[in-house]
Amino acid sequence: MIKITANLNPKLELNGNDILGLFSNEDVLNYTTVATGGVPRDFLVILSELIKIARLDTSRSIKKQHLYSAISDLKQDKEQNIEIESDISPEKLREALEIIDREIIRDLKTNVILYPSQLAKEHNALLKNLVNLRYLHIINENTTSEKVKKETFVSYLVDMSFYATGKRLKQGFDFRQFWQQDSSQRHIYLRNSPIWSFKNEIIEK
Repeated sequence: MIKITANLNPKLELNGNDILGLFSNEDVLNYTTVATGGVPRDFLVILSELIKIARLDTSRSIKKQHLYSAISDLKQDKEQNIEIESDISPEKLREALEIIDREIIRDLKTNVILYPSQLAKEHNALLKNLVNLRYLHIINENTTSEKVKKETFVSYLVDMSFYATGKRLKQGFDFRQFWQQDSSQRHIYLRNSPIWSFKNEIIEK
């Protein structure tokens, strides 16, 4: 993301450190990357918004509260795209979003889930649309769990628009820094994520 941004306009002669210097610390950069699901286009869009918000706040760097404000501002744009970019009924998608908000965000209080691989194949149409609309982001299509052995999962990141409210994250929320590794270079925080899937009722509609 940093390399792409720095090389957008060679005439400016920017380097990675120039872009890094826009953020108050590395943690804010990591959260910004998570907020965009690792999609370069979305990263560039939100970076532009972050710079505007930081300037309005007379801040010399981008902070987490600026990121949460930007996400809240861009949430409406996501909702409008449901009617345009989905190839299943908008009603079904909106119901799926309500289920994600209720069961993952409010009940499990987490931003990362492990979706059983077999069910991910069966539920492909719905999951594909949620990914295309950037409500879910695929972390890894072949993840193992610390809780259930001999089974594989698709690990999903739930978009930050579900749990960024105003200038902070929801209170009591377990924001999983899934990219972190332990001393043995294992992604324990990812593999300890809750196992979850949609129920058949919505899939069969």
